[in-house]
Amino acid sequence: MFDAAFWRHLQSFQRFLQPWLRQHRTGLLLLLLGVCLPLQIFGALAEDVWEHQGGFPWDVPLLLAIHATANPQLDALRLLMHARLEAMTQAVIASIVGWRSILDALSVAGL
Repeated sequence: MFDAAFWRHLQSFQRFLQPWLRQHRTGLLLLLLGVCLPLQIFGALAEDVWEHQGGFPWDVPLLLAIHATANPQLDALRLLMHARLEAMTQAVIASIVGWRSILDALSVAGL
């Protein structure tokens, strides 16, 4: 079914892939845990909601309880927390990008 050239290409790809996977396993694990796993959970919940056509039995009571506790003080607290977390997130991203640039420059310089 497959000729010898196909098997040579497949073996070549395998020789490339094994070291690459070893080198990038931490990043791939973080990608799996940080993106794929939450996406799978969200998909499973969305499928359940779609099947039941009305949500979960605990959905409406939970939303009503949250709505009953709403007040202007909690709104102000939420806005303050959002501003702080947004600033912290931007600082973390900037520091990661900054460190990456420094490490790249050092590797180019041979240090």
